[in-house]
Amino acid sequence: QIGDRDWRRPITHWHGLAANITLALAGFHAAAALVHHYALRDGLIGRMWPETNRRFESDAAASSDRVR
Repeated sequence: QIGDRDWRRPITHWHGLAANITLALAGFHAAAALVHHYALRDGLIGRMWPETNRRFESDAAASSDRVR
């Protein structure tokens, strides 16, 4: 094993904590994107992609017209 034993334990702890926080944020981000796409149907994901912008905006406008 490389390094001082007294330094490995806190570094490993903080590394694991940072990894868990990153995974939680990524999961929340993915869940929010799915909510926008399937529940809200607001075309947010389509607006992030310039080449598909028009197709998603027309789908969102058509679905909002059906709701009214």
